[in-house]
Amino acid sequence: MTAENVEHVSGLRPAKITPDAGWIAFALIPEGGGAVAFNFRYNRDRAAELINRASEFMATAREALAAGRPGPAVETALAAGELAATAMTSLQNITHKRRNTHGARQAWLNRYTQLGNAPHDWYNSMRRLL
Repeated sequence: MTAENVEHVSGLRPAKITPDAGWIAFALIPEGGGAVAFNFRYNRDRAAELINRASEFMATAREALAAGRPGPAVETALAAGELAATAMTSLQNITHKRRNTHGARQAWLNRYTQLGNAPHDWYNSMRRLL
């Protein structure tokens, strides 16, 4: 890359990087100056898989509720919420000291929503399902 074609650069990122990896790239221009690009979204593909699975569980919960089976509806809705919380923590590369227990996810979601990162009703709903 030369200084003459910098105005034509529309993006900067490493080639052949896995979607689940975070990265940072630097580009220096010989005549001076440079650019920095980054993406710290770890586990993006894994999180997308978890969200897709959570959507399937939520659909099953709705079907169970419509069929008059509240017990399975609550259990599958809880599973959907747990999958979504796991997806959210994986994007932030958060690991719990305890094995990914219900309590660890609940505590994380409580802090996350109290900080205003999401509606606190999410936490309240998960508590009720649990």
